[in-house]
Amino acid sequence: MKVPIPMQVVILSAGAAAGQGVTALLTAKWLGASDRGILAVAQSISLLLVLVGGLGLIQATRMLLANEASGVTLQLHGRLSTQLMVLQLILAATVGVASFSNLTMSSGWFPLSCLVVMSVAGLRAALTREALHGLGWHRAASGLEMSASFVALVTISLAYARNSLTLNLALGALAMAALTQSALQQLVLRRATRGTRDQTPSASWTQDLLKSRRVFALCLPALVAALGMALATRMDRLLLAYFANDKTVGVYATAATLADLPWILPVAMSPMIVRQVAQSRSMKHHASWWRRVVVATVALSLVVFVMGGYLMEVFLGGDFGGNLSLFAVLLLGSVAIASLQVDLAACNGIGDLKSSAVSAIWGAAVGVASYIVLIRIFGLMGCGYATVVTYSTMAIIARVRLRSSATYRQTRKMNSQWA
Repeated sequence: MKVPIPMQVVILSAGAAAGQGVTALLTAKWLGASDRGILAVAQSISLLLVLVGGLGLIQATRMLLANEASGVTLQLHGRLSTQLMVLQLILAATVGVASFSNLTMSSGWFPLSCLVVMSVAGLRAALTREALHGLGWHRAASGLEMSASFVALVTISLAYARNSLTLNLALGALAMAALTQSALQQLVLRRATRGTRDQTPSASWTQDLLKSRRVFALCLPALVAALGMALATRMDRLLLAYFANDKTVGVYATAATLADLPWILPVAMSPMIVRQVAQSRSMKHHASWWRRVVVATVALSLVVFVMGGYLMEVFLGGDFGGNLSLFAVLLLGSVAIASLQVDLAACNGIGDLKSSAVSAIWGAAVGVASYIVLIRIFGLMGCGYATVVTYSTMAIIARVRLRSSATYRQTRKMNSQWA
């Protein structure tokens, strides 16, 4: 029996999440809470830099490539990606290095170099992944992401088996995984587009700059959304590192990694929702997508709570035990994220990138205040409470924005007429 493509994408995305989750658990088990906290800070800074350095192109790529009217070709996207990587290198070598040095007790050229590699290669991988999704190659995008996650897992496991696992080696494995994903993506793109590339001469740097201005003007709302989303989804670990210590961040990051597992479904479905809405210019399937994704996320959250509770209390134990309440609170945030993902995917599909920006700005504003206040009052649990408040705020704003769109109202009117 042939497995439907959406299910294949979910399975591949689950594989990628599993690889990342197992890597997080094993590093927590083998390196301890403090080193796990340093790894979490490095990954958070790298992800923030990727979202910021993409200048909104990451979030807009699916819509731009799925919609021929945008005028953005795969070749133009590739040239813009190369330009962004140069800026990302500068950003990572300055802001990234300074932030990592100030928030952790880790120092030396090697961990800082790994952070730069993770940030630059991570940006290229994110841009190419979204390009694959925008072209409808969902399985390739998810499969390559899964492969990269297992590169880090295998490397770290082999090092542990040889009694040579250290924090630096774990950071190196994460950097190598980002490089591997980017390299494999480029190979897939080149093989898939062989013989179909534009035969026109390559554009000059000046011509590319002119085109860049037009594309990035379209991506401006997505850039604002990326900045807001970066703050809303990753400030928890960084602010906790500022107010607490590496060990506390390690405990929180491990619980948060497990609580992120229910995100598999909404994240996997988002590219298909964006593409379907972009091509049909209709919201007629939104309600059914939303019900299926949210209900499935709730069910998955219950399973993850049982499984994650065992892992936190029994498998890891020690500093990680006694945090089931934190774990349960973080899982509530996953349900809000599921609703947010579906609603924003529908908005992005009709070219409404502003809704992502508005919801992200609200999330960042409410989140910053919530984290600062609640961490100071409740400590580790306060960080969990603030996460739920942040994600719920974003989900509510996204739903309000969706319902106010002309396409949504038109679809509702048509459905009422057919009823």
